[in-house]
Amino acid sequence: MTPIHGDRAAGDGDFTAAIADDGVFEIVIRGFWTIDQVDRFYVAILPLHHICRARFSRVRALIRVEMVQSPSVALHVRDRAMALKRPGDRNAFVIASFLSKLQITRLASRDDFGLFTDAVVARDWLRQ
Repeated sequence: MTPIHGDRAAGDGDFTAAIADDGVFEIVIRGFWTIDQVDRFYVAILPLHHICRARFSRVRALIRVEMVQSPSVALHVRDRAMALKRPGDRNAFVIASFLSKLQITRLASRDDFGLFTDAVVARDWLRQ
């Protein structure tokens, strides 16, 4: 499926999102974001999220996080993500730094997410 991208010129956050052939919803998030950019990001990915759920009945997301966000932005991301989450969904975060690991671990409170440094291992975990 054709990936979607954030339009930085329009004030969007820097991201790419697509559904891979194996059904994994792949998202790459780059740079520092504002709360408004988070909201626009979720509006942009919602159609792909719905397609993924309709086609595969659950969402298996591989999320590459390249930067640590401010605490308020990170909490807003978590709240928006939790609103989309359903039983059986899984999120695998591929992190770029120890700070990313700390932030995601602090915000994630469920056992249906994983933290990884290798995207191949993360994808394998999602498909279990």
